[in-house]
Amino acid sequence: MEKQRSIKVLSVVALIVAVLGLTVAFAALSQTLNITGTGSVKGNTSDELGKKTWDIHFENVKIASTTGLAEATLPAETNTTVLVDYTVKLSAPGDSVTYTFDVVNGGKLDAELSNFVKSESLVCTGNGDNAEADASTVCSNLTYTLTYDDSSKTEVTKGDTLTVSEASKKMILTIAYNGSSIPSNDVTINSDSLEIAMTYTQK
Repeated sequence: MEKQRSIKVLSVVALIVAVLGLTVAFAALSQTLNITGTGSVKGNTSDELGKKTWDIHFENVKIASTTGLAEATLPAETNTTVLVDYTVKLSAPGDSVTYTFDVVNGGKLDAELSNFVKSESLVCTGNGDNAEADASTVCSNLTYTLTYDDSSKTEVTKGDTLTVSEASKKMILTIAYNGSSIPSNDVTINSDSLEIAMTYTQK
C-alpha cells in the first residue's frame, strides 16, 4: 500500500514538472515587438529651389487684341491668383476684346479643375428712356467666353487637368458685341455676371 502511494506521489510530481516545463517552453517562444516613430505633415513651403508643393497661379496676362472701336485695360492684379478690375468698352457692332493669360502649375502635384463657375447669362443695365430695350439688345448680342489657346479653341470646363509635366495652359478670355445696332444710351454689364471662379484641387 505504501508503495502504491509513493508511485502516485511521484506521478503527481512528474506531472507538475511537465506542466512547468511546458510553461517555460511557451515563455521562451514569446517576443514583444515595438514600433516607434514621429510623424508630421509638411506645410506648403518652398524647397531649396524655391518650388512649392502646391502652386497654381496666373502669369503673362495680356490684352491680345481689340477690334473696331473697342477699348480695354489690363486687370489690376492684386496677386497671382486673382484677376480683377479690368475694363472693357465696346462701341460698335463687331467690337471685341481678347485677353490671354497662362494658368501655371508651379508645384509638384498634378491638378484638376474640380469646380468651374461662370454665369449662365449676363446682366445688363440700360440708361434713359430706352433703358430696358437697350439692355435687352446688348445682353442678347454679347458673348463672353473662356477657352484654351488650342487649335479648336476648346472651352474650359470642370474636370480639365493641369499636370506638373504640362506646366501651364494658355487661356483666352473674349468679350464681343455681335449686334447689328448700337443702344440709344450707354449700357453697363454687371460685373458679377462677368465673374469666373476656377477651383483647382490635387488630381
